[in-house]
Amino acid sequence: MKKIVLCLALLWSFMLNSSRAQKLRRLSNSTILGYYFGIADNYHQQKSGMLILKTSFNYKLSPNYGLGIGVGQGNYAAGNYNLFTTFLDSRYFFKNKLQGLEIYFNPGYAFKIDPAWREGFMLGLGASYPFSRRKHSNWNVSLNYRYQEVLPFNPGFDRAKLHGLGMGIGLSFN
Repeated sequence: MKKIVLCLALLWSFMLNSSRAQKLRRLSNSTILGYYFGIADNYHQQKSGMLILKTSFNYKLSPNYGLGIGVGQGNYAAGNYNLFTTFLDSRYFFKNKLQGLEIYFNPGYAFKIDPAWREGFMLGLGASYPFSRRKHSNWNVSLNYRYQEVLPFNPGFDRAKLHGLGMGIGLSFN
């Protein structure tokens, strides 16, 4: 009898958790086309901009927090830095709905995939606001900060340390 009661309790608990999980949209994708107004802070003193296209996939661990991965491609105008970045996507959602403010933290690294591409550490922090137009898709606007370290081609030169404030517009899918 105890085994039957235990099995029924476990089954009831599983069904309750399943019904809660259906209300929580677990997997989301965010794709953004953005522009960074950047400033190089060492031997590249001129102001520069960066056009970037990035996408990330995020899995919600709770109604307010999600973790995922992303990739992005960008090009800084000063120094002609082509960057292919992979990053961790850590997001805090203020609401468990299709629309609402969310903040994110993106540490990552730009990899050298070709001689014309550069490598270096990347760090991003920002906020985005998706606003819903369809059942599972959103338009998305974002404001963010990005730090990009670019390793030099020549070992004798210093690393370029690029900072930028950016804005973007894109799509999110849940």
